[in-house]
Amino acid sequence: MRARHAEVLKSIADLNALAGGAAEAAERVEILQLASERDTAMAKVGSPALRALYERANVVVADASWSDPRQCPVCDTKLTKSISEHLRERIAQYAAADDANTKLESAVDAATCIVRLGALETVAAMGVPAPDKIHGSTTQAAHNQTLPTAELNTAFARLDALEANRAKIVQGLETERADIEKKLPPSLVAVSKTLASVRQFCEALAAHEKSASTLSATSADLAVRQRWQDFIVKARDSFSAAETALANQRIGQIETEYQALFVELVRGGPNMRPTLERAAGSENVDLKLSDFHGLSDINARAVLSESYRNAVAASIFLAAAIRYNGTPRFVILDDVTSSFDAGHQFSLMEAIRTKLQQPANPDGLQIIILSHDSALEKYFDKQNGTVDWSHQKLQGMPPIGRVMVSAQEADRLKVQAQSLLNGGQVDLGAPFVRQYLEYKLGHIISKLEIPCPPDYATRGDKRTLSTYIDAIVDAVDLYQAGAYALLGVLQNIDALADCFTWTDTSQRSPMKKFYKRLDRQ
Repeated sequence: MRARHAEVLKSIADLNALAGGAAEAAERVEILQLASERDTAMAKVGSPALRALYERANVVVADASWSDPRQCPVCDTKLTKSISEHLRERIAQYAAADDANTKLESAVDAATCIVRLGALETVAAMGVPAPDKIHGSTTQAAHNQTLPTAELNTAFARLDALEANRAKIVQGLETERADIEKKLPPSLVAVSKTLASVRQFCEALAAHEKSASTLSATSADLAVRQRWQDFIVKARDSFSAAETALANQRIGQIETEYQALFVELVRGGPNMRPTLERAAGSENVDLKLSDFHGLSDINARAVLSESYRNAVAASIFLAAAIRYNGTPRFVILDDVTSSFDAGHQFSLMEAIRTKLQQPANPDGLQIIILSHDSALEKYFDKQNGTVDWSHQKLQGMPPIGRVMVSAQEADRLKVQAQSLLNGGQVDLGAPFVRQYLEYKLGHIISKLEIPCPPDYATRGDKRTLSTYIDAIVDAVDLYQAGAYALLGVLQNIDALADCFTWTDTSQRSPMKKFYKRLDRQ
C-alpha cells in the first residue's frame, strides 16, 4: 500500500506539472490569426507549378530582346498594363504567402500549448495510444508549411479534451491518495510524502544541471564561433585592404606601359588613354577613357568596339606580363587576333616582335602564338627564320597530320607515304598521301594566286580537299571562259568597224573601204 501511495503521489505531481497556463489562450488566438492570414495569402496564389511559370515568364520579359511590354510570353495575349508589372505582382503574392507560412511555423514551434499537447500525449498516466497521438504530425506539417487551419483547430480541441481528462485523472488520484492515507500510519504517510518531495527535488536538480551543462557548452561554442567570426572579419578586412593597395599599386605601375602599347595597336586611331580604376571596398575594376573625342571619364565598355576592347585587354595583359614576368618566362597567346581588325592584327604582331619579346626586349618574354588566322600567314612566313621568329605550320588533317617547320620540304611527306605503303602499312600510309595532296594543292593555290573561299585553309572536316580542287577547277574554267569571251569581243570590234565601210565593186576584186565622211563615200 505504501508503494502504491508513492506511485499515486508521483502521478499527481507529474500531471499537475502539465496544467495549462494563463498565456495559452493568447497563444491560440495569435496562432489562429496567423493561420487566417496565411489562408488569405494562399487564396491569392495558385499551385507551385504556376509560380514557376510566372518566374520563368518574368525572366523572358526582362530580357532586352522582348519587344512588346504588354504581350504575354505564354499565350500571346495583350494586357492593358505591363506584363512585367503583372508578373511582379503575382510573384510578390507568392512571397507574401511564403512569409505568412514562415510566421505560422515559428509561432507553432514556440507555442507552449503545442508543447504541452505533446507532453500530455506521452505521459504514462494519461495512457494515450500511439495511433491517437497527433502532436508529431501537427508540428511536421508546420515545418513543411502545409498545416491547414482545420488541423490546428483539431489540435486545440484535442488539447482541451486531454486537459479535461487530466483534471479527471488527478481528481481520481487525489481520492485514492486520501483513501490510502486513512489506512496507513501517519508516520509512514509522512515518510512517503517526504520521499516524493525528495524525488521531485532530485529530478528538478538533475534537469537544472543538464540544462546548465547544455547552456555552458552552447555558450562556449558560441564564444568560439564569435572568436572565429571576429578573426575572419579582421583577416578579410586586412587582406582586402592589402589586396586593394597591391592591385592599385600594380595598376598604377603598368598604366604608362599599357597606354603606350594601346596606341601602338590602334595606329592612326584616337589616343583615348584607357585607364583602370578600382572602386574602394570592391573587387570590381572599371575601365574608363580619359579622352573620348573630347569627352572625359567615359565608360569604355559602352562605347568601344569589340576590336578596340580586345586591343585594350591585350595591352593590359601584355604590359603586366612583361613587368611581372617571374617564372616561367613565356606567355602563350591562343588565337589572340580572332576579333581584331586587320590593321590591328599586324600592329599587335609587330608590337610583340619589336617591343615585348626577347631578344628585341632584354626584359621581355618568349611569346608562343597559336593562330589559324589566314590573314597573318604571309606575315608569319615573311618573319620565319629570323633571329626573333620561328614559324611552324600544321599541315594536313588534324589530328592525323604532322607539325612541320615551314622550311622543311614537303617531299618528306611523300617519302614517308612511299615507305609505309611499300611496307604494306596501308592504314598508316594513307593519311600521308592525303596530307601530301593537300600540301600540293595548297601550294598551287598559293603560287598561282587562285581565288578561294576565305575558310579554305581552316576547314576542320573532310571537305578540305574538295574545296581545294573545286577552287582550282573553278579558276581554270573562269580563265577559259574569259579567253572565249575576249575572242567574242574581238569579233564584235570588227563588226563595229564594218558598220562604217562600203564595198567597192568597181575593182576586179571587191574591196571594203571606209566612208570619207559620214555623209559620203
